[in-house]
Amino acid sequence: MNMGMYKKIFEDYVKNNKNEEDLNIICNQLDNKSDRNLIDRKNFTGHFTASCFVVSKKTNKIILVYHNFLKKYLQPGGHIESTDLNPLEASKRELLEETGIGIEKLTYYKADLLNELVPLNISVHQIPENIIKEEKKHYHYDLQYLFFCEEELDVNIDLGEVNNFKWVSWREFKEMSIYRNISKKIEKTKKIPI
Repeated sequence: MNMGMYKKIFEDYVKNNKNEEDLNIICNQLDNKSDRNLIDRKNFTGHFTASCFVVSKKTNKIILVYHNFLKKYLQPGGHIESTDLNPLEASKRELLEETGIGIEKLTYYKADLLNELVPLNISVHQIPENIIKEEKKHYHYDLQYLFFCEEELDVNIDLGEVNNFKWVSWREFKEMSIYRNISKKIEKTKKIPI
């Protein structure tokens, strides 16, 4: 794993997203931490995770999976493993694990033409304490990547990770409060009719 990869991704992201308030939380960790520490799920200050949004061009629907622990529909994603080459690869792995959808059926949208590892969005959100996993309350800095497919794909969910899925209409998706920021960014790609 390259030393400083997450700092570089973050710095390149900030160049085009300077006005996002939550990013200050991440800045405090970047200077003094190794890449390994920045993805360590036992780092209870906060750590990077990776997820992806998959949009059907034909129906303008987005796939969401029902997260067993958080008890809500979210985009496929999760923790970055030390075996992942980078967070983009982690998002692809999580998508395959949770939905059975392989990358060969998708087109990746590059948010930054000079650095393909820069996500379309970084979402900073607090994760509640999980007594079962012995995890304290902490932050996730979710690197959110965007993919398109021609039409809604067949899904084969992993019941150990999630217990349901749905293709959500664009209108329903953008009205969900947690997706207001990312939905605006997806609309700016000009790939979704507004």
